[in-house]
Formats: sequence, structure tokens, C-alpha cells
Amino acid sequence: MNVEAPAVTLIKSKAPGQADVVAPGDRVHYILTIRNSGNAAATNYKVEDNYPLGLILDDSNWTNVV
Repeated sequence: MNVEAPAVTLIKSKAPGQADVVAPGDRVHYILTIRNSGNAAATNYKVEDNYPLGLILDDSNWTNVV
């Protein structure tokens, strides 16, 4: 029996050139990579990223949900 299913993975990494240590007021850049290695389409997925207290979302392409 061949079962079709998505196999979704998410990898969060720091962007190239991002410092390992940041100070208050510094910008932090991450890359979120999402892959589907399954044999079926992956639909209706929602990505949530929990970031540390004090970090402020500064990108109009993303939504900050508290």
C-alpha cells in the first residue's frame, strides 16, 4: 500500500552575516526554510515563530500575534 502524505520540515537559521551576539537595538535577521519532501501537496499550513521577550518584529510582511 502506497500512502500519500506531505512530509514538511522547517529550519530556522540566522541569515548570512548575522552576528552571533546582538545588543539591544540591533537588527536580527533569520531565514525560515520550509520543505515538503513528501509525495503529496502540503496545504493549509501556518508557520508560527516564537521569539525572545524584548525582540520587536520590524517587517511589514509578517504579522505579530501576541
